[in-house]
Amino acid sequence: MEGQTRENALSFFKRKEDGSNLVEITKSKQFLLAMRYVGRGMSFAMAANAIHDAKEVCDIPKFGACSDYLVASYARVACAFSIKHISQVPCNKWAFSVAFDASTDL
Repeated sequence: MEGQTRENALSFFKRKEDGSNLVEITKSKQFLLAMRYVGRGMSFAMAANAIHDAKEVCDIPKFGACSDYLVASYARVACAFSIKHISQVPCNKWAFSVAFDASTDL
């Protein structure tokens, strides 16, 4: 990715002086809801609409606006966080195993 697309995709990540990245999520409840919805299989647009519905039904104005772009950015942050922690597993443990369930149960 290059140009404006890359800049938009990385807008949550702020580079620190030591070369690491800092991510600040100001609406933590909105972030948690978005990740739960996406984790249950909703698309980014569906998750954004569900957050908007929850905001209206529960009368929670501090949720603010939510778009599919924002949910996608939240997912990008969650993936980066998970990958960072997975990459540290071999460094911290002398033995580890990764297993993937490839069953074809229907």
